[in-house]
Amino acid sequence: MHSLITKLYLKSALCAFVVLPALAHAGTLYVNCGGHRGLTQIQKAINLLLQEETSGSNTILVSGSCKENITIQSMDNLTLTAQDGASISDNSGGTLDVVDIFDSRRVSLNGFTINGGANGVVCADASLCRFAGNTVQGSSGYGVIVASAQATLKGDRMQNNAGRGLSIINGGEVDATGVTVQGSLDGIALNTRGTLTLSNSTVNGNQNHGIVAVTSSTVRLFGATVTENAGDGVALQQSSQAKFDSLFAVNMVTNNGGAGVSVSDLSFAFFAPTSVVTGNGGGTDVVCAPQFSVTRGALTNIAGGSTNCVEP
Repeated sequence: MHSLITKLYLKSALCAFVVLPALAHAGTLYVNCGGHRGLTQIQKAINLLLQEETSGSNTILVSGSCKENITIQSMDNLTLTAQDGASISDNSGGTLDVVDIFDSRRVSLNGFTINGGANGVVCADASLCRFAGNTVQGSSGYGVIVASAQATLKGDRMQNNAGRGLSIINGGEVDATGVTVQGSLDGIALNTRGTLTLSNSTVNGNQNHGIVAVTSSTVRLFGATVTENAGDGVALQQSSQAKFDSLFAVNMVTNNGGAGVSVSDLSFAFFAPTSVVTGNGGGTDVVCAPQFSVTRGALTNIAGGSTNCVEP
């Protein structure tokens, strides 16, 4: 009997020894880029979590200047958080995105400076992404892309990207609060049923349009400032629509090189009474192109700005 109990105890202890290392990787991992021991690359930490098939919430805390291109695929409930100003920079010579997120749910990226790459950050393939306090800059393409996915942005900055600062395509949905988009080709671009809710944010100093919505896309603005873009402040094309809402704060569309708001190709714009669309280039602040454009409130609710729109 004593021998049997001893054998059962040893078997149980051996099982615990085998299982515990896998469980030890759940929870929080620490990455020190540039360090000499432990985890020194974010991708290795991600791969470790995938290999161990951990469940529940996982967090990767990152310090240092990381030079790598990261892929997060088919993961759930993962948080990457920068410590002490951590950064992630392209290591591909501009051929790869810096961060790719595919087929993943509840992935959070917090506080990083993300430099270069073919694109800065891509959230795609039915993913749910949460971004907060990141700066995405200097890509040869777009800063942030949300394609066939959902994303929230809080306090992020997209700047000085060669293409668009933020691109929302193929049914992508973005809820952005307190963001800044500047110094890129177009500030924010929506295409093919893209949806954007933009609150208390600034889109300024871009080389073409501040916001452009194409092909049945939807924009809703709350307290947004769209200013000093070389093209139109907001351009609506191909059955797209925008609502300049007054629920939280005044929307300001001023000092853009083109129209403040241009409406064309079966598109529609609604202006709440507190909208300010004035002082834009071209001599007209809200422009209705002749191809069946539609507005409501452009004659009365843009703080005295000029328009050629006709409303019933």
